[in-house]
Amino acid sequence: MMSENITAVEPQENNDVEADSDPFNIDKLIVDYDYLLYKIQDELESIQLKTLEICQKQNEIVEHGIIEEVIDGNIGMAKDLLQKCDDLEKHYDQLDAVEGIVVSFKSRLKGVITQYKKYIDTKK
Repeated sequence: MMSENITAVEPQENNDVEADSDPFNIDKLIVDYDYLLYKIQDELESIQLKTLEICQKQNEIVEHGIIEEVIDGNIGMAKDLLQKCDDLEKHYDQLDAVEGIVVSFKSRLKGVITQYKKYIDTKK
């Protein structure tokens, strides 16, 4: 029975020994401090990853926005060039029409000149 009492007392003595060796709970404070540093580091890494993701997304948005603006600008310039080409084509069509008028005018003028010469020859 005595050994039972001693056994029951030993853990208490261990607690007393631990309490005596660390009366201010420095070991627990160190563990808590290390855990706090770990949590801070973990939170910083989490914030860093989120910040990096946000920056990458913003960068993509800016790049796509800039690229879209450049593409839209190029499309606008291409449309302007196509409009100018259409205008030139209309001018060429007008020139072709004028050429047709000139060719028909020349043939009619030759006919008029021929008739006039015949008329003059008949008057002589």
